[in-house]
Formats: sequence, structure tokens, C-alpha cells
Amino acid sequence: MANFCKNNLIDAEAVGLVTNLLAKSKRIMPKIECQDKWPNIDGYLYFLEKPMEAHDDCAETLGTFEVQIKKLPKDHNMKFSIETDFLKYCKNSFNPVIFLGVDLETGTLYWLHISNGFINSYESKLSQGTVTVTFEEPKKITAAEFGYVAVWENIIVEHRNKIVGYDQIKENLDSYTFISENS
Repeated sequence: MANFCKNNLIDAEAVGLVTNLLAKSKRIMPKIECQDKWPNIDGYLYFLEKPMEAHDDCAETLGTFEVQIKKLPKDHNMKFSIETDFLKYCKNSFNPVIFLGVDLETGTLYWLHISNGFINSYESKLSQGTVTVTFEEPKKITAAEFGYVAVWENIIVEHRNKIVGYDQIKENLDSYTFISENS
């Protein structure tokens, strides 16, 4: 017989809300695990090239986010403590990472893009066990707010351009280094 604790139900409720709200955008296909034992991420968010319409059979992905989801306490005041091991993980991730704070009371998601710049702003605190982050009011997701979609698309496109353009940048840098050394 399986045993479940209260946190399993809370996680399931949070993941259900995330899945529901993100799928409504018709641009994001969530693949999120509930009750997982993997540290750092709870799954992936596949960002589609175009909105999935009723007449579409399928859509290509533009890119992928890794995602961590945490239920926010009732008195969160737009702040949450994140484990520094998660930030260290994000620093080495090949995919962009989104952190979602879930307010089950209001049905609202607050999000953070855990970029290298974001992590660097907490560099002096990475030796601590946790850091307290602040959510910004515009970075929220509700059933009626889809402004995050354009921002997330820009994150994906920028990330993809860095990867696709790496070889050209390296070639240019190598050429510059060769010219500098031989001047």
C-alpha cells in the first residue's frame, strides 16, 4: 500500500495549477513531475514555435526551459527562500531555468528567470544554505495574464542564438587572437 504525506497533495495541487495556467497560453507544453525525488528541477517547459490552435495537429518547439516549482507560504509578501544548491545547479545548466512560486490562495504564479546575471547578483551568498529572492509584480501568471509569453520567447531566442552562434564567435575570437599574437 502506498503512503503519501500532506506535502505530496500540496505539490500535486501546485503542479496542477502550473500545468493548467501555462497550457492556456497555447505556447507552452509543460512536462512536470509531481512527487519526484530529483533535486533542483521538477521538469521541463517546451516553448512552441507558434500558438497551438484547435486545427493544429502538432507544433514544433522553439526551445526548452527547465523548471522548479515551489508552493509559496500564505504570508510570502512577494519573497521566497531559494536553496543555493539550486542556484549552483542553474549556473551549470545547458537550458534556461525558470523558478515558479505558486500562490495557491490566489491562483497566481510568480516567476524568475534564473540567469547567470541573476545568480551573480547572489554570488557572495552562495556559501549560505538559502537566499531570499523577491518576486516582481509584473512577473506573474494568472488565467488572464499572458505577458510572460513574449518575455519567455525572448529568453529562448537569446539562448538559442548564443548556442547557434558559438562557433562563429569562437572562430572570430581565434582569428583576433592569432592576429594580436603575430602583430
